[in-house]
Amino acid sequence: MGASIKSKKNKFNSGIAPDINITPFVDILLVLLIVFMVATPAIVSGLTINLPKAKQTSEIKLENKNITVTIDAKKILYINDKFVSQDDFVNTIKSQSNPNPESNVIFLRGDKNLAYSDIMGLVNLLATNDYTNIVLVTEDV
Repeated sequence: MGASIKSKKNKFNSGIAPDINITPFVDILLVLLIVFMVATPAIVSGLTINLPKAKQTSEIKLENKNITVTIDAKKILYINDKFVSQDDFVNTIKSQSNPNPESNVIFLRGDKNLAYSDIMGLVNLLATNDYTNIVLVTEDV
């Protein structure tokens, strides 16, 4: 008279439980993580210079407009990682900074193979144009 419930249950239950194998998914995620870990330092350091090392360093948190000036071993100047000629250096600094030079902070990155006079020449050039907030960037020892 009635249908057997057991037969319907067996019809849909073949004994194999469906599940998702997440091992390939985890493998792909780990490979992507490694790729990003390797690529990130290359993206951050656009210019390669050898900074001098210092034992005592401190972090500076400033709210003013910050400008990074880099001079490499060949005495080539960069402002915020963009090449600038020595003739246009002061004009480029003025165009990228606040109208009041004293409110700007200049982060000076100089290659450790440069002569001290080259760094001081750049500091003096900035100081004669009223840029007196100059921070020398070094690496931790």
